[in-house]
Amino acid sequence: MKIAKITLNKMAIQDMKANLHQHVSSIEIDSVNKNYRVVFKELDLSGYLLLQGNEYKAIHYCEANEKGVSCKHLNVFSSIIDTIGETLVKFSTKGSIQDVETIHNQLIDIDFTNVNSTFGLLAPIEEVDAAPVAAPVETDEAAAPTTTTAFRDCNVGWGTVQTYLDKEGLPPALIHRILERRGAIHATVSCLPMMIKPEQPHYPYSGPMLARALRHVLLGKDLILIGDKGTGKDTLIATIGWVLGLPQTIHVGNKDETKESIVGEPAFRDGESTFDLSQFASTVKNGGLANMAEVNMCATC
Repeated sequence: MKIAKITLNKMAIQDMKANLHQHVSSIEIDSVNKNYRVVFKELDLSGYLLLQGNEYKAIHYCEANEKGVSCKHLNVFSSIIDTIGETLVKFSTKGSIQDVETIHNQLIDIDFTNVNSTFGLLAPIEEVDAAPVAAPVETDEAAAPTTTTAFRDCNVGWGTVQTYLDKEGLPPALIHRILERRGAIHATVSCLPMMIKPEQPHYPYSGPMLARALRHVLLGKDLILIGDKGTGKDTLIATIGWVLGLPQTIHVGNKDETKESIVGEPAFRDGESTFDLSQFASTVKNGGLANMAEVNMCATC
């Protein structure tokens, strides 16, 4: 392995800082020696930023680097060093995979601490097991119904969601916003018996519309999905429900639907006139994802 002096492109470094999440999944530091370990998404071996004296040198293995050809990993290392206010002056070249494995083995017993947040990357995934469900408590049927919301832990299942969003190319800032909204939803929206639980679809939606739809929902806006049968409209809705933890109700439009019936219908109970909300109106009132399928069939709405 050779260590060469390098000349850096400042514009390329700034561009890489904005897109670091596309290439790196984890950055860790050895707080004693100030060395960094960089876990690349597309490389089998981690790279290292080693502090020697007052200078950092970058070491990694990829096929281009082994041949002495310039690679994007130089800009990755440079953007990391630039973020912490240091300067990268040396870069490994024409190194073999065995060279990097040797360094890895030398540092294997060193305690590294994850510092993803310093570089705008996603936090390490710590999967949380679902809490056991308590047995139902028998109550007096004559007692007044409770209106308390059953708290759900937004961290349960989040690891799988975060991995999916990361693979779909969503930027960390957007994923952080999704987790914040997911937490608010889990704390305030109960999954009522009439609702479909927010579970991972067998084949979650994949495509550019995902990020656009999630941004739309985070802004508090409704979605109108238009497309032929089989284009993934229901899959996208189910995926959004799973990602955000929103229980779902499905309403199929029909020609007999009216502006009144979509909200509910009058009822007579216990000698008094009352009004029963529709599932759609109940979802709007109590929270959840209301999927109005075939809305074009509601001719009078």
